[in-house]
Amino acid sequence: MAESGGNATAWHQKANNPVSIMSWLGGKRHLKQFSSLEANKTEFKWLWKNHYGNKFPTMKEANRYTGSDRSAAWLENVRAAYNE
Repeated sequence: MAESGGNATAWHQKANNPVSIMSWLGGKRHLKQFSSLEANKTEFKWLWKNHYGNKFPTMKEANRYTGSDRSAAWLENVRAAYNE
């Protein structure tokens, strides 16, 4: 999310992936493609619930998720994208 600027890049828009969910196709990291923004939102919520608990991200989780790479920007973009 931090890198995408909240879906501001054409790359993220084409992938319907504002939160930069990645996949590992053939052992290489790639931006995952989604059929819609709603599909992306559904997967993000599932990933978050199953890996970070049943709560919305805080700065602590943002640091963990981003590796402390622009975590405040990531958290701000996630909140804006999901209206939380």
